[in-house]
Amino acid sequence: MGKPQYIVTNIIVGKVITVSSEDANFPKANLADGIVAKPFKFAAKVAQTITIDLGLAQAVDIAVLLNHNFTSSATVTLRRSNDNFVNNDVLVGVFAIRERDMYMSFTQASDRYWRLTVDDGSNSANPAIGEFLLGVKNEIEMFNIGWELDRIQMNIIHETERGVRHAFDLFERRILNLPFGPLSESQINQIVITLHQATNGSLIPFVFIPDIDKPDLFYVRLTNNPRRTSIARGSFQTALVLEEEVRGIRLS
Repeated sequence: MGKPQYIVTNIIVGKVITVSSEDANFPKANLADGIVAKPFKFAAKVAQTITIDLGLAQAVDIAVLLNHNFTSSATVTLRRSNDNFVNNDVLVGVFAIRERDMYMSFTQASDRYWRLTVDDGSNSANPAIGEFLLGVKNEIEMFNIGWELDRIQMNIIHETERGVRHAFDLFERRILNLPFGPLSESQINQIVITLHQATNGSLIPFVFIPDIDKPDLFYVRLTNNPRRTSIARGSFQTALVLEEEVRGIRLS
C-alpha cells in the first residue's frame, strides 16, 4: 500500500498559459482558477496543446487533470522543455485515462516549459478540463490505516465559491473520513497542524491521493475540526474529514 499524498500549491497559477485553440465561453483562465466546475474547453478535438511557461525552471513530480470529459480512447501526454520546445523536447509520460479525474506521478524534473497534448477525436464534444495542476507531492507519513467514503451529497443547488454565490445543478460531493491508527495525541496533532497550515484551514482546496500506488484522487477541503468517535468503551478514534469540491453544471 502506497502512502497518501496531497498537493496544495499549483505552480501554474499566475503563469503564462498558451493554448492551441479555445472556446470563448470556456477560456484558458479557467484552467487554474481553483474552481473545477468552471472548465476550459478546446475549440477542436485533436492535436490540441496547453503550454505553460513557468518563467524559470521549477521542480515538478505530479500533473493532475480534474473534471475532464475525455473519452477512454483519448491520448493525453505531458512533455517538458528548457527552450519552449524548439530544440529540447522531453516526453514526461502518457496519462492512464480515468474518467473525470486523473493524475500522473513521475520522477521529479525541473524545467521552465511544460506542455499537455490532447487527442480525443471520438469525443462528441470538444475536450474540456476543469482544472490543470502541476506541482510537488507531499506525503502524510504517519497516516497508515486507509480511508473511507462517508457519504455522497447529491443535487446541490446553491454553492458559495470563494465568497461568490452561484447556482448549480447536477452536482455531487463526496465526504471522506481519514481515520488514524494507534497514534498518540501529539502525533495526530502534528498531522492536523501540518495540513491546516498548508491549506489555511478550510480556505484552500487541494488534491488528496489516498494511495499513490492507486488511481483514486479527490479535490477537497479540510473541515475545521477532526472527528472523534467512540469505537469501544473508553476508546476513541480520530479522523480527518475532507469535503470534496462540488462539480457539475454551473448555471450562474
